[in-house]
Amino acid sequence: KPVNLASEGKVPDDASVLIMPGPTSEPFPNELELIDAYLNKGGSVLILLDPPPSASLGDFMKKWSIDAGNNFVVDASGVGRLFGAGPTIPLVTNYGNHKITEHFNVMSFFPLVRSVSPAAQPAAGLTVEKLLSSNERSWGETNMKSPEASMDEKTDLKGPVPLAVVATKDLPENKKGRLVVYGDS
Repeated sequence: KPVNLASEGKVPDDASVLIMPGPTSEPFPNELELIDAYLNKGGSVLILLDPPPSASLGDFMKKWSIDAGNNFVVDASGVGRLFGAGPTIPLVTNYGNHKITEHFNVMSFFPLVRSVSPAAQPAAGLTVEKLLSSNERSWGETNMKSPEASMDEKTDLKGPVPLAVVATKDLPENKKGRLVVYGDS
């Protein structure tokens, strides 16, 4: 059911998962503190971010050792055209070795997706794993102002580009806090 964390003041006690689908603006700091507290009690959170100018939840993501890129992913492989898709809809056939994606064995597409990567140095007590990535002929385009997209090795993220990750935190009493983040809602 929908929940307004700003007015409720907590994640409901009966929540099995908290979902934040496509936030268009940055949540209030106290809302992020409530989500963090929920995760640190063994909660599960799914965040579906869209490319800029949508929210990135930058500081919150860093706390959980996740980097939500300031980009959108371009697929230059041309495979998407076979299915009527353009270069802003990356083809995905690279799935991580995680329970969430263990039975994924077909292609999937993610229209207008940003990169979501594990941080280079995860925080102590966190494991961050890639769930899925675009193909090798893709990149994370950072130039949002140009009508033309081209790979710039100095500023763009070279493919395969991670599009979703899961951060898991081991907690006392055999509990785990899980944060799953996709770069597309």
